[in-house]
Amino acid sequence: MGQFDLALLIWIAMGLAGFAWLIGGFLSPVAGQWRDRDRLVVLKQFGPWVWGQCEIPGGTQRYHGKIWLGRLVLDRRDYGKQHLLQLGFNKIQAKSVEGQVMVRLKLTREGDLLRGHLWGTRFKFNPRTQAVLSVQTTTAEGREWVRI
Repeated sequence: MGQFDLALLIWIAMGLAGFAWLIGGFLSPVAGQWRDRDRLVVLKQFGPWVWGQCEIPGGTQRYHGKIWLGRLVLDRRDYGKQHLLQLGFNKIQAKSVEGQVMVRLKLTREGDLLRGHLWGTRFKFNPRTQAVLSVQTTTAEGREWVRI
């Protein structure tokens, strides 16, 4: 087998893998409205790419992620000064963390349920400058979303 044949085989394998990944996203529809405890999350989807948002008092929570064969991975970013102040950040800290990943979710689709785990983000700030010193992931907690 020549070098050209091997390169062609590699390209074909990568193309087939990409096609399978794309089709796997279309086989797992999650677009629509989901109830997460007392919040309403609206998700949109194109193939494996998923995005959405949840309107909350004083701000918005935006979701971005991917799904493949029923396994959904999402990052949530929080926006809105009032919302961040309600979470316990001061004005300077809120400016630093707005738009940062606050939550990571790994959910599995089971019919009209998305069930899995959520990991929050804990920020540590410099007491003098209020700059972010470190970011840590919290322990996982169970989460269940119900399709409306």
